[in-house]
Amino acid sequence: MVLAVLSLSLMATACASDEPGAAPETTTSTTTEPPVVLTASDVGVTPEVIRLGFLGINFDILRELGLVDINRGDFNQIVDAFVDDLNNRGGIHGRMVESTVVEVSPVDMIGADEACIRLTEDIEVFAVLGGLVGPTASANPCFTTQQNTIMIGGAPSTDERRAATAPWISSQAGPDTHFPAALKLMQSEGLLDGRVGVSWDITEDRMAQDLVLPALTDLGIDVVGTYVQDTQEGDAFAGQVEWETIFQLIERDEVETMLMLEVTATFGAHQLLANGFEGGMLVLDDTSITATIGTRRQSDLEDLAHIIGTGWLDSPEAWAQVVMQECVAVFEAANPDITVLQSNTVLSGEPNWSASIASVCNYMRMFEWGAHNAGPDLTQETFVTGIEEIGAFDLVGQGPASLGPGRHSAGNATRLVQFDPTDLPDGGTRPIGPLLTYDEIAAS
Repeated sequence: MVLAVLSLSLMATACASDEPGAAPETTTSTTTEPPVVLTASDVGVTPEVIRLGFLGINFDILRELGLVDINRGDFNQIVDAFVDDLNNRGGIHGRMVESTVVEVSPVDMIGADEACIRLTEDIEVFAVLGGLVGPTASANPCFTTQQNTIMIGGAPSTDERRAATAPWISSQAGPDTHFPAALKLMQSEGLLDGRVGVSWDITEDRMAQDLVLPALTDLGIDVVGTYVQDTQEGDAFAGQVEWETIFQLIERDEVETMLMLEVTATFGAHQLLANGFEGGMLVLDDTSITATIGTRRQSDLEDLAHIIGTGWLDSPEAWAQVVMQECVAVFEAANPDITVLQSNTVLSGEPNWSASIASVCNYMRMFEWGAHNAGPDLTQETFVTGIEEIGAFDLVGQGPASLGPGRHSAGNATRLVQFDPTDLPDGGTRPIGPLLTYDEIAAS
């Protein structure tokens, strides 16, 4: 085991020399330099350690509520593997990383607020890796604005990023960049022709009014009706009653294609089918939610097969990435009794480790590069400088990415995808268009 970890560490160090923001190779020098004196340079940074918080999704609560049936393995186990790997390689300029994991249900606003207070006030972490998702995503600014804590994760809007008092680094483009690009792709394929209706959850109201509807207007799309879901997630009966009323309005407006924002889509797509909707269904999100719609198990997977959204690499493409295999190798070295499988080969009921491994690995790589580049005096300011020195790289599962001056959202590409009932036990997606950078989409 020791030899395996040592061998992996050497391999990771060798690979790191070719990565953006990586440590320079050690060279022999006759010059004697004074020893580096490490200090308590910022909140969560002592001479010995850097405290990090990790946000994961509490799938147990979602299963209890009957919302999804997803098994992504033990999140703590994944975090431990990557933190231990970094520490075994010497940490960050000699400081070891200490991790605290908090898992939050995407529908638990109280739990989201408690997670923010625990990590920022009780633990006093230097940075939080990961982000709150679904309805709780609105609580992400608690970290970056109210508590002035670095976040590496989430998908902040332009307004959220501007309001943040601490650096907010994300692996995916925010909605301000992604949504107009996604809508343009949909329009180019004729998916927004005819009578279009738009639905969103009450928690997405500002995004819909300030971003989505104006973007549709800019594209010349005439929206014939808008429909707001206002039922608390988890209250399935109330949601069904509400959608029966919404569907009457959809029929009245003779909607041919429904465009659903992320939170609405996870429930609304099934309700549209249950009420007999036969038109087109499009999902507008920046987290590839289309791939997980089947996990609610409220509809036959075949009935979901015409739903179209956006995504990144499919399972075979992601599995073929060199960076994916490097990330899997780190986890398997720490857990030799576990063999990580390509997502679309995991049997029903078995843990699908690769998705969470990809997320944690992406966040840890960006943190490590930024913190290393920051030097021994690690502060929010030096960390931002370090992040902006990273340049171009590949995101695990997503593809082309870059970070640089003024560019703190790494994700740089997307494509149209369609729900595929055969991809996983609960379905997945298949690409129906090429992976394009946002610049390419804007120029088309």
